[in-house]
Amino acid sequence: MRKVLFVAINARFTHTNLALLYLNRLGRESSDSRIIEFTISEEPLSILKEISSFKPEIIAISVYIWNSRLVRELVPEIKKVIPSVKLVLGGPEVSYNPQTWLSRYQHIDYIISGGGEHAWQVLLESDFQYPEKVIKLLNCSLNEIPFPYEGFDLNNFKNRIIYYEASRGCPFQCSYCLSSLGSTSLEYRDIRKVLPELKCFIDQKVPLVKFVDRTFNSDTQFTRRIWDFLISHRKDTRFHFEINPLLISKEDITILKEVPEKLFQFEVGIQSTNEDTLKEINRSGNWQIIRDNVEMLLKETSIPIHLDLIFGLPHETFISSQRSFNEIYNLKPDHFQPGMLKVLPGTPMEERAVEYELEYQQEPPYRILSNKWITFSELFILQNMEHLVNNLYNSHRFTRSLAVMEQLMPSPFELYSELLAFWEKEKVNYWQKDWVKTATLLAHYLSKKFPEEYEFLLDALGWDLCSSSGLQYYPNLLLNDGIRELRYKWRRYLRENIDELCCVFEVNKNILHKGMVFKPGSDRFKEKYNLDDKACYLFLKGKDGFRKDIRFELSKLDMDV
Repeated sequence: MRKVLFVAINARFTHTNLALLYLNRLGRESSDSRIIEFTISEEPLSILKEISSFKPEIIAISVYIWNSRLVRELVPEIKKVIPSVKLVLGGPEVSYNPQTWLSRYQHIDYIISGGGEHAWQVLLESDFQYPEKVIKLLNCSLNEIPFPYEGFDLNNFKNRIIYYEASRGCPFQCSYCLSSLGSTSLEYRDIRKVLPELKCFIDQKVPLVKFVDRTFNSDTQFTRRIWDFLISHRKDTRFHFEINPLLISKEDITILKEVPEKLFQFEVGIQSTNEDTLKEINRSGNWQIIRDNVEMLLKETSIPIHLDLIFGLPHETFISSQRSFNEIYNLKPDHFQPGMLKVLPGTPMEERAVEYELEYQQEPPYRILSNKWITFSELFILQNMEHLVNNLYNSHRFTRSLAVMEQLMPSPFELYSELLAFWEKEKVNYWQKDWVKTATLLAHYLSKKFPEEYEFLLDALGWDLCSSSGLQYYPNLLLNDGIRELRYKWRRYLRENIDELCCVFEVNKNILHKGMVFKPGSDRFKEKYNLDDKACYLFLKGKDGFRKDIRFELSKLDMDV
């Protein structure tokens, strides 16, 4: 039996490689195979050392945008260290230009172009003596591919994402996406296979299962069968789906209303609200319908919603990009992800690069640099805004503070644009995560822009500090006489009544001692959130972070506040 080593180089430790899990499952009976995983942050020589220690006869590597450069660095060195090894590459990054890879790296023995399961079986059957270096074959049906996690102890994937595939291909043909290619026809796995496989994840208490289906809700009946099953078997596993908002109906909402909190999460690719852009990229749909359906999901279900926006699409100018940003941001999703267009090789977008006057990076990640509608300088501003949105909005650490500032500015885009300029003036990284530094910058910005609102913002920052920052102390920025007095009274009361309080809140003494107390100082804050003059709050941290149900009005205790 051939000794086969599958090499996965992931973007992060939490990621796994579904493609290699499939191939490993297919080859169990005819080869001695195993998967070894790395991340792109690891040193090439360390990776090479570990690969060589297994003394494999065959090495198979899947190549993607995130690991392409590292793979190209490794390929020549692998053959130097293990001269007799057969080297097989597959994945999106080698599928569109296999001859280029072969001409540049003579060390490669085979490249699997396109779907890999059938091609891998053919290689196994030929004992890796296949006559052609590029293997491009019609792939087998999704139903013929065994469940990749069969026989696995999924505890080995603790703190990692499990990927699962219930369908392949996509009914849509968005011009920037590899799924738009004609070779990716849509097919579904037999529901009689899908449901028991999902039950396996649930039974083994996998934390997160991410469906890789490009449009999970493309078939209404298939989708609802799975949703109904997962709702009826609800336990500790969360399921992530990419859905098209145009396909959401009131009947779906009726089902999704029953989804308990933390069971599902949805990723929704809006990409643009510009009708000309949507038409140009073959993304069918009316923005008004999309908006209404997303609002329905946000208002009528407890499912966290992640909305995507792509900067740099055709017909999207700097001005219209602001409109798309504002319209999506104002929906108030749980996660808002603006990002740059990636001009993936082999896509219709790349084929029309000359027509669009499209300039982009020639190496991964193929990020857009400019086109006939938007300049490099404008895109650079939008790219930095992406980092700032992640730091402020998506972190959920400044919810009330942002709400204050949003009310003071004409639009969300103008707020982030001004914050961006302020960050640059202060020479601060947009992606830095230090809560105190970020809060200090926000306070400094508002004290200059709207000095009359400064006390209101400090109260909002104080609330955010206690409810979501993760800190267990007051920084000097927010520590005033009122807070000092409240902390003193709370600690004295806690010492005298700690056993009783443990029973009241159903927590241990350690959690109580780490509690954060808050008292607003500005009349504006009290008026905004309907608080009386004695309003004081205690925030206790549960095992899942700060929980709203443990926020408590201290005035309800027999305590002089």
